[in-house]
Amino acid sequence: RANYFYAYEERYSRNLFDNSQWRIPQSKRSIGDELLYQVASYELVNHWRFFEINPEVPPLGKYLYGLSLKLTNNAFWANIPVYLLALWFFYLLTRELFKKVWQRNLALFLFVTQPVIFSQLNTTMFDLPQLLSLLIHSYAVSKLLNSPKRQLMLALLAGISAGAFVSLKIGYLILFIFFIDGYFLIRQKKWQSLFIILAVTLLVYPLTYLPYFLQGNSIIDFIKSQLWILHFYIDSKAPVDRTLMPTTFFTGWYRGWSSEATWNHSSEWSLTWPIFALVIFLKQLRAGRFPKLQLNSLSYLGFLFIAIMFAYWLIPFWTRYLVLTIPFLILITVFQFKKPLSAIVGLLIVVSLIQLPFSLISHPQPIASHLANLWQSGSYLDLYSYLDFPQRETDRFAFAKRVGKIQSNNKIEYREVDIRLGKHNILTTRIPALVTIKYKMHNKVKLIKAKSHFVRKQNQWRLKWLAKLDILR
Repeated sequence: RANYFYAYEERYSRNLFDNSQWRIPQSKRSIGDELLYQVASYELVNHWRFFEINPEVPPLGKYLYGLSLKLTNNAFWANIPVYLLALWFFYLLTRELFKKVWQRNLALFLFVTQPVIFSQLNTTMFDLPQLLSLLIHSYAVSKLLNSPKRQLMLALLAGISAGAFVSLKIGYLILFIFFIDGYFLIRQKKWQSLFIILAVTLLVYPLTYLPYFLQGNSIIDFIKSQLWILHFYIDSKAPVDRTLMPTTFFTGWYRGWSSEATWNHSSEWSLTWPIFALVIFLKQLRAGRFPKLQLNSLSYLGFLFIAIMFAYWLIPFWTRYLVLTIPFLILITVFQFKKPLSAIVGLLIVVSLIQLPFSLISHPQPIASHLANLWQSGSYLDLYSYLDFPQRETDRFAFAKRVGKIQSNNKIEYREVDIRLGKHNILTTRIPALVTIKYKMHNKVKLIKAKSHFVRKQNQWRLKWLAKLDILR
């Protein structure tokens, strides 16, 4: 929740971007995609330069977070209405699938307790808006398949939401979504609806660049920019690990894309995922054969889930990508239950409740490790974010200048930083920490050991800064 009470620091954020890997190859400072998108959003809505920062990502999500930055000086507040709308359209999908109220309530409960979904409230990565657009699209197509009424309106809604989907992030997944749309709509001989969806999608995407055209840029300029985006992703050197997606899905363990990345357990993972898969597998095993394909909402959502998961298997993968597929998996799983009082339903509820505090309460060790790395590299402007100071931009630059000057005067060649945390549990709000800093200066080594504390305020861990940590005696 600290993110919702944090004022965007325009000067610092732009400084980090200008000194990051996006501007300086092999830079010691790096900017994550979350802050990168905020910088891009701020610059877009204030200066309307579409291809200066983060040009490889379409502009619709940047409008959303940029507007939030203009109105509140904080990008995160845009997530609240997006999350609530996503919850509403998920509920509408439950009404399409389930006649029994308990099934709808169970699906909603599983939706709101999924870490991969509610964790999107704590980031600005465009995955949550993309989830909303996909839920709207799948709802509209489901209605198209189930009812002969309002076909034109539903096709328009499906097309607009698909256009929004590709206007938020790279449109790779839309190929798989349209393949499933086309199969079901053509089988129902609804060629006209499919044509409207495709046409509206093709219209919505360039419309999101309307200010770019109003600046005097031509269609040729636009096409060139889109070819550059396509080349950017095709030319990506990110490795593809075919085992990563299934490993992460079933165990929660994942590894980053760099060659130095190590295996870590994802805080976004839920034990309910393999339980969902097991329930569906056992149901099909008990049936003894694959059910006859029916052109209804359940089959459509099932094929949509399979298609997107297959798409993830083909590309570099992150755990958070599953925010688009887990809602469909929930619906398919709940459909298997015929009565509310069963052992497996009780297990899912218990597991969901037990995992909540472990997912909601932040863990100190990743912050301690990241803080030590920033300190060791001398990134004091970035280090300030994790210290127990009032987070003010002017104080950030003053702090970095003061500590940097002290260490410059002492001619520091390099430093090694180690932070060891004392005993703690999930409810701890203050943890003893031993900070060890080894400075190498021309002909000598200076070792400083200091006892401090990590404190949790507004669910965010910060280090209590002591004077002895930045003064070489």
